[in-house]
Amino acid sequence: MSIFGLVKSAIGKSRKPKLFNKKIASVASSKSSLIVTFTDGKKSRFYRRYSSKLLVNNIVEFYGYPNREWINPARNPKLFIIEQAPTPKVSGKLQIHYVSRLKEDEMGEYVYLPNCILTSDDGDKKRKPALIYLDKVGLNPERLGVYQGYGVIEGEFSLLGDIIEVNRIDDFQPEIKTVKEEVKLSNVLFHIDSLSVTTPKGVFHCSSDIVPFKFTPTHNNFKKLYEDMTVSISAIQRKIGKVHKEGNKWVENIEWIQTGESVWDFSNVDNSKIAQAIEKQKMDEEYEKLLKELKQLKEFVSFSDLKKKFKKTGRTVSSKDLSAMFFHPGYDEEVFHILETNAIETFVDNLSFVFKVPNEGRTAYKFVWEVPNRTLATYVFSDVLEPKQLFSRLEETKRMDIRTNKDIQKALGFDGFIIHTNTESWNEKYRKLLNVQKS
Repeated sequence: MSIFGLVKSAIGKSRKPKLFNKKIASVASSKSSLIVTFTDGKKSRFYRRYSSKLLVNNIVEFYGYPNREWINPARNPKLFIIEQAPTPKVSGKLQIHYVSRLKEDEMGEYVYLPNCILTSDDGDKKRKPALIYLDKVGLNPERLGVYQGYGVIEGEFSLLGDIIEVNRIDDFQPEIKTVKEEVKLSNVLFHIDSLSVTTPKGVFHCSSDIVPFKFTPTHNNFKKLYEDMTVSISAIQRKIGKVHKEGNKWVENIEWIQTGESVWDFSNVDNSKIAQAIEKQKMDEEYEKLLKELKQLKEFVSFSDLKKKFKKTGRTVSSKDLSAMFFHPGYDEEVFHILETNAIETFVDNLSFVFKVPNEGRTAYKFVWEVPNRTLATYVFSDVLEPKQLFSRLEETKRMDIRTNKDIQKALGFDGFIIHTNTESWNEKYRKLLNVQKS
């Protein structure tokens, strides 16, 4: 580039972009961009990712640089719709696959859904990507598990050029399948109030309510005893997935997780043999009493206090041991281990975990509340309340009230929530809320 060109480029970069307010007259597509003509005759070239906002008769606001009959959008044009032109609205069903990480623009947080199929009530089909603005659709999609992807959304949609926008979600049916598996009881893990087992077909779990014999984590010490006993499992699994980039190609990794309760058949398990072995072991009464208390645990207790309680029974347990006792496969395991690693203290109430995590510089702390349900978001609180005060309030306050009531949020020091879309997206917002820089 010539000296004149370099100088011109440097001057261009140093200029501050101007704010423009324009009404769109027409939009033409090219391979990687959209050429927008405004009602005053000016033109702009935008990336195709803005196509949902660049509709004829929309009045838009954006930052750019004037250049004769052209307005060149700034690197971040902050494109905002001042007035939305009437758009076709369609009721029907939208088949979705992978859901992107959480993104944000001037209209708020949203997720992008590539390669969707919209079937309207009159039978017309359209294959286009879609997007969902979180604030626009409310909390229902989270409860239904939409953000884990793979399934069919029933509701109302807008056709915005090359994009389908989800306006309302009435129902969501995830993609599911029924699987049957036979496993050795020796491969099953005994937790405080549930059993779990990992097989090539996935992770399966059941609550103590459907187990025909009493158990504690102590049963994990009798693996040889169960070697010839098997359990038959029937479960419904739902499809989830995530993508990663290999070179210039996106690769999708599919996973199937249990949804709802599974059916475990223990008819091949000799309950009396297990009971006799436990009895011969003559477990310490104080230890057994403590385990029974923990099974009925209704309020948050710290791992530090639990370690002291176990020490009084003559046993030493680690944080890893305690996590295994209370862990439920309903947790997003990758997210759980991130929190577990970062926490300086962990609290558990037999239904959920709260992790005490230091901010950058350890000048303050956050309390991160995680429950064993991937469809429910992670909640983050500042340390405006002492742990006992915060926990007592959490036990008496509905989760959705925390999300919707500003007074409750202020009283609890609620800093925000993180939806479980994929680990990368979760970790990105987690770091932002905790003021943690990427290493």
